[in-house]
Amino acid sequence: ALALSASEGIFRGMGDTSAPLRAGLVASLANLLLDPGLMIWPARLGVTGAAAATGASQVVACCLLLRSLHRQLFSRPPSAAASDPASA
Repeated sequence: ALALSASEGIFRGMGDTSAPLRAGLVASLANLLLDPGLMIWPARLGVTGAAAATGASQVVACCLLLRSLHRQLFSRPPSAAASDPASA
């Protein structure tokens, strides 16, 4: 949860509010799909299943945000890569 909050804050600080929104939507959908499977059928874990589904959906959102952050910070523009003589 801490890494998710931190990565959301980094994106908001960079002025990008759409990436945290998309990650939150994916996390909500994952939680919506995992809750019935872990709470009711087939696992029948009850509240423990709901907690596991919420934790798993937060991990998914965190991974999506960290992947997007890595791409934004460490990817070079294609024009710079093509004009770099060291890459040839």
